[in-house]
Amino acid sequence: MPRQYRTGFRDEMVRRMLAGELVSQLVSESKVPMQTLHRWKHQALVDASLAEGVHSAESAALRTARKRIKVLEQKLQLVKDASKIYDSLAVMDPKEYRCVAVELVSRGHADRNATRAAGVARSSFIKRVKPSPPTDRAIRRLLRKSCFRQNSR
Repeated sequence: MPRQYRTGFRDEMVRRMLAGELVSQLVSESKVPMQTLHRWKHQALVDASLAEGVHSAESAALRTARKRIKVLEQKLQLVKDASKIYDSLAVMDPKEYRCVAVELVSRGHADRNATRAAGVARSSFIKRVKPSPPTDRAIRRLLRKSCFRQNSR
């Protein structure tokens, strides 16, 4: 993951570069890669409307919009998948909607979204469909039972 630098530190480096300090000197002093310093300088020039490019504020808005679009596309895919499942099934009892949630989860959708689309309570879905692994106590009981059955034969 890329390293995060404080905004104040970044602004100070850009100010020093614009004042005429050599980038190589700043690299040796701050241990920030040369390419990163050049990118910061270019972005500062764009923000000051001295160079072509996307302003920082617009860039943040685009990032937010892309995240929102991704979430909406996932929800749309969930609705499409749920629609296909419901269309393929005959009339069914609402108590059987859990199988729709199971199918949606098997298609890669999150538990929360699948249960919401199927109209199933998430807590009951997790208890019945996605049971937790057996406890140590349950495993010991099963082992004792199997040993007891083998010895009684």
